[in-house]
Amino acid sequence: MAGEITIGSTLNVRKADTTTQIVFVSFSSQNSFQATLTGNSGPYSGTLLAKVTLTTVDLSIVGTGGVYQVSNQSPTYSVILGLKNTVRNKFQPLHTLLPGETYVGRLSDFIGAEQTIGTGTGTAGSGGTELAFKGIGATVPVLLEIFPK
Repeated sequence: MAGEITIGSTLNVRKADTTTQIVFVSFSSQNSFQATLTGNSGPYSGTLLAKVTLTTVDLSIVGTGGVYQVSNQSPTYSVILGLKNTVRNKFQPLHTLLPGETYVGRLSDFIGAEQTIGTGTGTAGSGGTELAFKGIGATVPVLLEIFPK
């Protein structure tokens, strides 16, 4: 059997008035797909502490890309996942995890590389970009599990 990862998601949204007789929004979606795991390692996992001042993640052991799962382990505080530009020393928020939330995603094969604008997928060299987490209101424990491709 080839290395396979099954990823599934369900999204149910319902917003009604206090009597639940009038439904304002009703939406349901369920999806599932297979991803291929070509490597023989993983998950690379660990709990990191997302400081309010920023915590970067060393992805050198992972290589390029891969499926990840990230979990906010705090029952109280939120955490932001984003990119730190090491050249400009700036943080670009991309994803917020509320207390107790878990999400699955895929790291780009080009993470850490600067992309040229225009057609094609060529890189313009190292962009000085790192994956980073920022705790909101306190240091937040985050579980990060990566299955490299």
